[in-house]
Amino acid sequence: MKPPEIRQTDGTPEVQAIVNADDLGMSREVNAAIFDLMARGRVTSASLIANAISHLGSHMHVHLRPIMFPLMKILQRTYAIRGIRTRHNVVAAGHQLGLQSKTKTHVYNWAMRHLYKSVTADAGAELATFIAAEWEPHPRFRTVEALAHPGNPFYPGDIALLLTPWEEALPFPVRLINYYHLG
Repeated sequence: MKPPEIRQTDGTPEVQAIVNADDLGMSREVNAAIFDLMARGRVTSASLIANAISHLGSHMHVHLRPIMFPLMKILQRTYAIRGIRTRHNVVAAGHQLGLQSKTKTHVYNWAMRHLYKSVTADAGAELATFIAAEWEPHPRFRTVEALAHPGNPFYPGDIALLLTPWEEALPFPVRLINYYHLG
């Protein structure tokens, strides 16, 4: 399922955002919060703690550890799962990734995308970090995965943040999509 063509507003390209809710299956409260936010159109994807259906991801991002890379590729091939979460590469305003971190992230994400052709977002971050980042008027990416944890007691502000019009605070238009739209 392909999303509609990219729209531009005043020459600013639209960014397609996957708003992924982690921790589905953790508890009744988390499940209820995620399903409510999906019904409201504020969350477009969810990751099960046990496994992920639309894409590979893992609790605590264990799948991103280099030692797990071969296993992730085997799982992708075995179960024909093309979508996979990559390392996050968007940082909050005032912060920077060091050269070594940038290089490791770039190489790992490249490998995730190109060894067994995977489908990924171009960028990723926790939703609050994504909103707080210093943005150029024309971002260098077309798609982003913004990660949230609605209903999880360790992330008490995520539901309130998801219910705000956070997209309006960004200097570019945002359209919410899910992993299936990536192709």
